[in-house]
Amino acid sequence: MDKFTHTFSKGLIIFFDNIRGNMLSVFTITTLIFFYLAVFSVNYSATKAIDKLTDIKTISIFIEEGVEHSDMLNRLSKLQMPVSFKLFDKQAAKDRVMKLVPGAKNIEKLPVELFPEFIEMTMADYAAQDGLVFEVAKEVEKVGGVRTVEYGKRVGEKLSKVKYTSFIFMLFISILTGISVAVVIFNTIRLNLYRTQKKIMIYKLVGATKSFVIIPYMFAAVLEAAFSYLLAMLANHLFVLGVEKYLLRDSYFFLFTPPMPLYGFFYLLLTATAVTSAFICVYSFLIRLKSINEA
Repeated sequence: MDKFTHTFSKGLIIFFDNIRGNMLSVFTITTLIFFYLAVFSVNYSATKAIDKLTDIKTISIFIEEGVEHSDMLNRLSKLQMPVSFKLFDKQAAKDRVMKLVPGAKNIEKLPVELFPEFIEMTMADYAAQDGLVFEVAKEVEKVGGVRTVEYGKRVGEKLSKVKYTSFIFMLFISILTGISVAVVIFNTIRLNLYRTQKKIMIYKLVGATKSFVIIPYMFAAVLEAAFSYLLAMLANHLFVLGVEKYLLRDSYFFLFTPPMPLYGFFYLLLTATAVTSAFICVYSFLIRLKSINEA
């Protein structure tokens, strides 16, 4: 219990000393995390938008002007394929778009006449899994009266490179942010250690162990990381709200904050980075001092 009390109280003292003496470090960590969360929010939102367009089981058939819907459905049914049909007139087409991007006021204001009529074919599950979508789409393109054909797999192929590039970019940003945060925490603790070097020398005289010194600094690093993370989460939430209200107010693109499980995962990574950085910093400092007994 005494060890826990010492760790908690000493960690709080170190944390508040860091805030008073080096508030810039907290601001720097908060800024780094905020930029990371903001970039992730944009990337996460773009990925969700792409996923909505990549249903491999559906084929959208846009017919030429003047072609009767019933005639087109008869022609398509003669192909004898494992599909079901659904007709979307202009109003239904607009309603479908609004369902995909709810709240897009600019789309809602558009007249119904601007939305093209189309027929949606939905493949049976086994057919989609067997890769027959491409063959069906090619057969549909040959039917008279068909203007264009779009299907999820084709869209997915077009956008897969975008998702892959986005993943590589986020991986690079994650590594860069982690290293930057670790360096900031390392330097902040190093400055505190130099300021309290005389106290550490006194610990030598009473036979203190390395863990007696290291653990409070690790706890202080956890507190600093948690404080900075909360500020960054708040800043990212305000950023998303501001962008949606002022920049994307009349757009079909929506910005989402990461779900809470991802927020929790990011925090665990940040905590692990802070603890590791603090341990390496204090341990290396004590080794150079050669003044603390082995635990």
